[in-house]
Amino acid sequence: SVLLCCCLLPSFSQDTYDYLQRDIELAKRFNIRFGAKLVRGAYMEQERERAGSIGYADPVHDDYAATTHCYNACMDLVMREVAERGAGLMIASHNEETVRTATLWSVTLCLSPGHSLPPVLLCLSLSCLLCYCLFVRTFMLCPVT
Repeated sequence: SVLLCCCLLPSFSQDTYDYLQRDIELAKRFNIRFGAKLVRGAYMEQERERAGSIGYADPVHDDYAATTHCYNACMDLVMREVAERGAGLMIASHNEETVRTATLWSVTLCLSPGHSLPPVLLCLSLSCLLCYCLFVRTFMLCPVT
């Protein structure tokens, strides 16, 4: 199958988890290998201002705790796809707890049968282009086993 690597998931948005579930189901239906970059999102204030200026509901979670809950739920969902179907996941975070959780998940998956390379790329710096290139190279060259 082909890697779908066009999904950027900003966890500050209230509808991100629903979109993620839909995208994963579409990938399954069309036998496409799913890939995503998960971010907390740096544009929360701009999204709030934009919503207010054009008169639609605020799309941003109410607080940091809700954003963190969404981020962790999305990470859990995609990590399960990594384990089950060989999905690709790029974690873009400076948050210590997020990095710890992603690392533990990644190590667990790497020790699972059928995984020879780390299935998750942790993007810990602002070098997103470099991380993206590594992500694409890793998952395009490593067939699902």
